[in-house]
Amino acid sequence: MLDITKLREKTKNKTVGIVVLGKSIYELEKRIEEFKDKDICWVGIGQFDIVTFINFDIVFDTASVPESRLKHYEPMRIGRINKYLSQDQNKIWITSGGLKRDVIDRLKYTDFWEQYSNQILFVDSLFPRETIGKFMDVPNSLTLCVGAMIAGLAKNIIIFGCDGYNGPTDTGEGVLSYYKPEEIKKERMAALGSIEDPGINRDTKTFENKFKDCYLRYATQFDNFPDVFNCSSNTIYTHIRKIDFDDVKTILSGNALEPDRGPGWHLI
Repeated sequence: MLDITKLREKTKNKTVGIVVLGKSIYELEKRIEEFKDKDICWVGIGQFDIVTFINFDIVFDTASVPESRLKHYEPMRIGRINKYLSQDQNKIWITSGGLKRDVIDRLKYTDFWEQYSNQILFVDSLFPRETIGKFMDVPNSLTLCVGAMIAGLAKNIIIFGCDGYNGPTDTGEGVLSYYKPEEIKKERMAALGSIEDPGINRDTKTFENKFKDCYLRYATQFDNFPDVFNCSSNTIYTHIRKIDFDDVKTILSGNALEPDRGPGWHLI
């Protein structure tokens, strides 16, 4: 199993681009050639394999599913992780000790673990054991992923596809707020047995309200306070500074954004 040293080899003093699956990813897809030769560490979350136009340096997946759905969902998840890690021995999967126990050990993915354990990092191993609860209590996987990048001493963190949702929750309409919704539907059916997500609005609100406290907890622990930006043209979030693609290019060129735009991290 990896330790923090290998993570920092990829992320220390770097700009990290975290890709989540909001609909605004279509815009990133159109403009990705503008960042082809830029020094950026790309991180995918969850169903990262549907974002085929980025070669991810790291993938992050700690999500759990109901026990009744394990045998429906885990072959899909482990299959894509297996395909990803087999591409290059320098690829990293960040997951959790709990997922290893509940999925890899329980469903006996022994060969998978033996082959790839030296490319797998447990996010919970990054934090002090005696206070692990306060670091792992997060509103969503994205928050925990940001925490891992802070631990990795990232210089800047730019989040793409972080749009949020506050529409109907009982019709499955929320799926349409995602990039490639038909693929999201397949994933959700395997994981939950339904395309509905009654908690999506709650999760959006919780992320808005709790992210700052989580950020400060991670930043203080690792004495690293990277700027965090949200490059999403249609985001409903207000707690992370919104930027556009021209701003991203400015950041990647090593220049500061206009001072009247405010600090990289701010809460409105």
